[in-house]
Amino acid sequence: MAQQINWDFETNGDLEIKDKDGNPTYYEYSNGYWIKWELDFKGNRIYYENLNSKIIYNRPKPCENKVV
Repeated sequence: MAQQINWDFETNGDLEIKDKDGNPTYYEYSNGYWIKWELDFKGNRIYYENLNSKIIYNRPKPCENKVV
């Protein structure tokens, strides 16, 4: 992502992106390593991904806990 937005690590330091509530959701280090994640409204991590293709997917299923 830093490459896409021409982020200057020397001037700006590491790249951190936050959601509308101020919670960090993406972090990239000057060596190119990055991680991104998503939190639910309770602050639980429901998604995680890193440069090494490690993915943890804990998002709720659309019909989970619904009576049909």
